Amino acid sequence: MTVETATIPVGTVFVECSRFLPRAAQPRWRVERIVALPNLPEHAAIRKLEPGGEERLITLQALALSGKYTRLDN
Repeated sequence: MTVETATIPVGTVFVECSRFLPRAAQPRWRVERIVALPNLPEHAAIRKLEPGGEERLITLQALALSGKYTRLDN
């Protein structure tokens, strides 16, 4: 287990930050699973919580450090 997977467990919810939308309207994403791809860094499969939510793959590093996603604490 890497440091990234230890700090971003499956089930964690993130808000996609946008300066153009009020916080209540910003999309929320949940980490569905951690994906190991050959010769690439670990990725997180994230799913939008809104109805009909799409799914994205993003590196754990980008999810944690990009500033585009903010982790919601329970």
